[in-house]
Amino acid sequence: FLRAGTAMSAMLLWSSLWSLLFSAVSTVTTSELAGARSFLSRHPEAWSPLCLVSICSSLGTFFVLYTIQRFGPLAFASISTVRQLLSSILSIVVFHHSVHLLQAVGLLVTFGSLGMMIRIKRYERAKSAGKGSLGDNRRASGAEEQGAEPAEPLPDCTAKWSPQRKALGVSIFVTSLSLCKTVLLRGALQSTSGHDATGHVVRTTGIAYSATSCAVTILCLTGVFILRPSLFRVPERAAAKSLALIIAIAIADLATANAAAARLPAALQPLTLALGPIFTVALESAFGCHLKRPLQYAAAAGITVGGFLVAYGRRPTGPGAVQPAGIALALVAAMASASKYVLLRRERNRRGLGLASLVFWVDMPAFTVCTAIALCDGEFKTLVDALVDGGPALSALLFVAACVSGVGFGSQVFALRFLSALDLSAVNSAAHLLYALAALRLPTLVSLGVGE
Repeated sequence: FLRAGTAMSAMLLWSSLWSLLFSAVSTVTTSELAGARSFLSRHPEAWSPLCLVSICSSLGTFFVLYTIQRFGPLAFASISTVRQLLSSILSIVVFHHSVHLLQAVGLLVTFGSLGMMIRIKRYERAKSAGKGSLGDNRRASGAEEQGAEPAEPLPDCTAKWSPQRKALGVSIFVTSLSLCKTVLLRGALQSTSGHDATGHVVRTTGIAYSATSCAVTILCLTGVFILRPSLFRVPERAAAKSLALIIAIAIADLATANAAAARLPAALQPLTLALGPIFTVALESAFGCHLKRPLQYAAAAGITVGGFLVAYGRRPTGPGAVQPAGIALALVAAMASASKYVLLRRERNRRGLGLASLVFWVDMPAFTVCTAIALCDGEFKTLVDALVDGGPALSALLFVAACVSGVGFGSQVFALRFLSALDLSAVNSAAHLLYALAALRLPTLVSLGVGE
């Protein structure tokens, strides 16, 4: 339309003629034309709905071309997606189909993304016109009303706290949240994985769970951006390379950590992840060209390795033996987690992307990659089968675990305001060690009653 200036009627005419030509050739060569004539001769009442469908199809093609010419292909793609979802919802209501958790999250993410796009466009339009942000700027400061970029809103309840007290409070919060996330994660993975007759895991759902966690996080963030569109920011071109590296490492961390959790015992996987400070020390020392606090983290590494050997020695041989692939995945997850903390710390010091926007832009490609991997290796099928058989209780457990996982990642990004990457890695290691200790003493409790 834009390059050649083609009229919409001419585009409709020629596209229909070429469609007719290709359809005619295909029906003749495949002998479908004779079958269609025979069917219509036996059922002449089918002419009426056939003509009605043809008329609706022609009108639909006209409005498709009009939408593309007037609003562009991106708007048409959004409208087409919404149309298909509305058709699915209508089919669910009319034919009383059941909807499991993944389908519900997919529907909500689609409509939430559409609402977020409309809200942010209205906010940007009102901001450029100098009319505020449709209620958002009325709660903002006077500098924001003059067109300045709003600062990331943070609660001011800790304004009088000392830096040491803030760091301690953030460390306690991250440790508690990490413990809750690990317990819920173990329960969700053990309940959704495929087991054989002896109760051992034969089909894991770690990567599918990662995709579900990213989808739930995106769903929550779309609601945040609808309520506060000033929090949504697009990464600068100068930060594209570093952000792409953070995204790649976060994807590796998500996929390998949850895949290892589905393959390793409750005590062994967190002990392996607790080796994170060793990799963080190496990375920060490489960036700073000097070794940071070697004695403290050498002692922590000794404690972790000792606990790892104790947990490894408790496992039997045979079908219940520890999988070497699980240990390798956990080590890769520990290295990826350490790299992620170091890069996020450097990125937050250099760019003002904001907490919500940073988590959003990291989780979007992570969701895409994890979904593709989970679909290819059949993990999503295993997860859907478990959700259908498990009922609402399992769906609620998976949803809560996914929400806590998303909040956990956001809390770690937030904690980097007050902690170094090395300190945050040590805090997470402390949480992993506490969980491993509880798993050795109370295996049923930390697994939410699901046997290993």
